[in-house]
Amino acid sequence: MSQVGLRVSDACKLDLADIKWELGRFGKLHVRHGKGARGSGPRERMVPLINGADRTLRWFIEDVWGQFDEDHTRPNAPLFPSERKNSDGSSRRVGDDALRNGLAAAAKAHLPGWSDTLTPHVLRHFCASELYLGGLDLLGIQEALGHSWIATTMRYINPRELHQTGAKSQVGSSREGREALRSYYALVRVRGRSRRRISIAAVTCHKPGHRSRLIYRPRRDDGRRDGRKSFSWRDYRDLLIAAHQQLGGPIVLVWDNLNVHKAAGLREFAASREWLTIYYLPPYAPDLNPVEGIWSLLRRGWLSNVAFHTPEHLVQRIRRGLRHIQYRSDLIDGCLAETGLTIRPT
Repeated sequence: MSQVGLRVSDACKLDLADIKWELGRFGKLHVRHGKGARGSGPRERMVPLINGADRTLRWFIEDVWGQFDEDHTRPNAPLFPSERKNSDGSSRRVGDDALRNGLAAAAKAHLPGWSDTLTPHVLRHFCASELYLGGLDLLGIQEALGHSWIATTMRYINPRELHQTGAKSQVGSSREGREALRSYYALVRVRGRSRRRISIAAVTCHKPGHRSRLIYRPRRDDGRRDGRKSFSWRDYRDLLIAAHQQLGGPIVLVWDNLNVHKAAGLREFAASREWLTIYYLPPYAPDLNPVEGIWSLLRRGWLSNVAFHTPEHLVQRIRRGLRHIQYRSDLIDGCLAETGLTIRPT
C-alpha cells in the first residue's frame, strides 16, 4: 500500500493471476475491484509495480505464500491468503480487518509514536507524496491511485516543504495544511461548470527508412446535453482517410480495444478498403501504445502549470504542443522505443 497506493479493499480482492509480470518494465497489478465513483460499480485499473513493489511481491510469493497455500495454479487463488481454510483445504482470502490489525500491531511494536495514526489510508497518502516528489505528474498519480477526480489526488499530495512548516500530513483536511499550501503555491481562480469537452485522436506513423509522422484531429464538444461528447466511429474513419491521403500508401493500423474502435460501421469500412489492415493490442496494455507517450509529452510539457481561461486557450496550447512534436520525429521515435516494439520490413 505504501509502494503503489492500493486501498485495503483493492489488496484483499487481488488474485495471484492479477499479477501481470509481462506488462511494462516491472510488471503490473490488475485491480479488478477498485472503488467506483457514486455507485458506478467496480473501477478497473492497471497499477505498475514501481518503488520496489515487484521485488516485494516476488519475495512474498516465493517465500511466504506457500506457508498458507500449496497450489499456485488454483483458479481464483488469492494473492493475500488467510490462515482460515475453505472446505476443500485451500486458504480463504484475507479480510480488511486482518490487514488493518496487522498494520496496527506492527506500528505499535516498531513505530510507537505512530501507533494511533498509521493506517492503510495514511500509507496511500505517503505513496502519493513520494510519487510526486519522485517526478511523477498528477495525472499519473491519479491513474495509479484510481481516483475519478484529480482534485482528490491533489489533496493526497504532501510535499516536504509542508513537513517543514509543521502542517499535518493530510493537507486538504486541515486549515493549517491549506494555509501552508497557499504559502508555497500560487492559487489562480478560473471559471468552472463548463460542459464542453475537447477530445483528441492521433496516430503515430512509422516506416523503416522514412521520417516518423504524427497525424491528429481535435474534436470540441459544444456542450449540448443531447450531443455526442467523444469521437464516433465516423470521426475515426475520417482520420484514417486523411492519414491515407497524407501518407500515400497502405496502412497497417495497430490500436487499442476501445469499444468505438470495434464498431460495426468501422469494421465494414476497413473490410471495404484494401489499403487498410487493422490489428488490436492486448487488453489493458497502454504501455504498448506509442500514442500514450505522445499524451504524456503533451501533459508534462505544454499543458502543465497552465490555468486555461477558455476552451480556445486550451485548444491553442494543444495544437502548439502537437505541432512541435510533429516537427521532432525523434520524439515520435522515442515514444515507439518506450513500448519495446520494433518495426520490421516485410
